[in-house]
Amino acid sequence: MGEVTYCAVTKNNFNPYNFKNLIDATIFFIAIFLIILIWGSMLKNTFNEGNTVVSWNEKSLIYARNYNSNVIDEHALLVVSVILLWIRVINFFRYNEYLGKFIGVVR
Repeated sequence: MGEVTYCAVTKNNFNPYNFKNLIDATIFFIAIFLIILIWGSMLKNTFNEGNTVVSWNEKSLIYARNYNSNVIDEHALLVVSVILLWIRVINFFRYNEYLGKFIGVVR
């Protein structure tokens, strides 16, 4: 979003297909997918009933059962998102004055 605003202010063309924007979009979609996974799958019908129908102890067991029976491996998604975040951090090094010069010398 920041780059879109920057391009609008400076009247530059926005390129959605460069490496940085693709990584940002992938990180965003993984985060949205994890939120949907957690709220849609693992908390399925856990909080729909009130406290008088199902106690909190039973709700925790339902949540744990939904978490264990989940088809999608949440840890694999988290590992992929952490790797993408580190790639994004390394990509930011070129904007740093000292590391940018270092990366330029190495290239």
